[in-house]
Amino acid sequence: MNNREAYEKLDKEKFLYRDDAIIQREREAAIAGMNLSTFITAIGPMGIFLMKSVNALPVGAAMSYLIYATAPAGLLLTLINFMKTPKDYRGAKPILRAVVLSVAAAIATFVLAGYWGMKKVPDVEINPSP
Repeated sequence: MNNREAYEKLDKEKFLYRDDAIIQREREAAIAGMNLSTFITAIGPMGIFLMKSVNALPVGAAMSYLIYATAPAGLLLTLINFMKTPKDYRGAKPILRAVVLSVAAAIATFVLAGYWGMKKVPDVEINPSP
């Protein structure tokens, strides 16, 4: 018996004793991972909107780079969690909803940042008189 045959035999036996509870736990873990990645991706638009509402956009600051970084980080987490999702459950509504919301939040991050000009250099006027 070579290594490949042993691996295939173990792979088939792994699914031999799975009951409904194990399958349900795998699906719940997949949904939890996808929801976490959706939340990470949605931090960008939420942060931009909240900073705009209090009139505190971080123009050219490090905070704008952190907000921009939520989009690729969230999409990377979405891809990783999608690949970890069981193959028979990848077409389920909660999984597809999380993927669509992650992509929409990533797009919204860049659209809102461009619209409200987070990367523009401000015209700074220093007025020392009180």
